[in-house]
Amino acid sequence: MAAYYGAADKYNEICEWYDGYRFGRNEIFNPWSVINYFNNACEPRAFWQSTGSNDIIGEILQKLDTIIPPSTAISIQEAVYSGDGVKMQKLIQTLLTQSVSCYDTAGENFYHGFMLGLCALFGGSYTTSNRESGNGRYDIQLMPENNGLPGILIELKAEKNCTGDSLKKLSEKALKQITDKKYDAEMSAKGIKTIYKYGVAFSGKKVEIATGLLE
Repeated sequence: MAAYYGAADKYNEICEWYDGYRFGRNEIFNPWSVINYFNNACEPRAFWQSTGSNDIIGEILQKLDTIIPPSTAISIQEAVYSGDGVKMQKLIQTLLTQSVSCYDTAGENFYHGFMLGLCALFGGSYTTSNRESGNGRYDIQLMPENNGLPGILIELKAEKNCTGDSLKKLSEKALKQITDKKYDAEMSAKGIKTIYKYGVAFSGKKVEIATGLLE
């Protein structure tokens, strides 16, 4: 991003100011602060002070044990390290379902960030991103560091007051969007043979997940 804005020489300064998060073994920059840094002619400021209260984060962290049972986290890591793709696919779907309670508390934007934090469960085996690929921008991508592991794409949709049937259709729409817009283009170009796709639809605390597989 620094190179894109012609400010590659500012990278160390960005790290000093805004590289303040750790999810597992992964270091994460504060995206709000980094965006405002470039918008402020690369003059560093404490932009995070204007983002409001952190109460919602505390509330979600207090619920973490019920959102993600330790057994689920351990099982996911074991599946990654053993290369058991089928087990990992099922566990990811379980994880998405279990974490839906935070959506109703914090809203879709925070859920995006929360999901990226959950992705740290995969340790150094994956990198996470939210950028353009194919003909658009996917919501969440997990790119395997080892091409022998499957890639993962997640598309999120939300609507109010959905019936069970309309929620199912919304999840299928999210899944279809991954295929139609070729969000797997980046992974395919890097030689990833197996890609798991998840279309996740929310309505309050209800969730529907459509799954797909590209081999």
